[in-house]
Amino acid sequence: MTVSELSTTMLLHFHSPEVPDVPIVIRGTGSEVPVIIRETSTTIDLACCIINTLYRTELVVCNRGKTSLRVSPTAPAWLRPFIEYVPKMGFVQPNESMGYQLKFRPSRAIFQHIPDGVLDTDVGVSVMGQALPVTYRLKASVTTSDLEFSTTNIAFGPCTPHEGISRP
Repeated sequence: MTVSELSTTMLLHFHSPEVPDVPIVIRGTGSEVPVIIRETSTTIDLACCIINTLYRTELVVCNRGKTSLRVSPTAPAWLRPFIEYVPKMGFVQPNESMGYQLKFRPSRAIFQHIPDGVLDTDVGVSVMGQALPVTYRLKASVTTSDLEFSTTNIAFGPCTPHEGISRP
């Protein structure tokens, strides 16, 4: 597993000339996490979704570690009424991958959270023993199937059943 260290110095500057600048050293260590989302699944774009319609896709989780790990996808609380994972929890074997079926069924209630109908959010996958969840991006453009006219009457004029007429 690759471990990387980072160190940088930042200068804290005050507006008052009596107070000297204060150097702050920031150090960090990063390492690869054993569980990742397959590269093709890091962004799931469901494109155009109509409310009250079920959409399905696959989320693939890979384990680069040496032991099997318990993994469970978890959506943000506001998104849970519209999203489901099958299975809800699984064990990913070492050097293997596991697929989750993601089911997305938006309802009119989703517009309370995304008034413009554009869903673009990070969703987490919790891994037992891993401090931070692994995330993927979920995108969708949610719309209704309602057809709306801006006028109440459209006058096509006289026409026969075998004739086509249109109005701007």
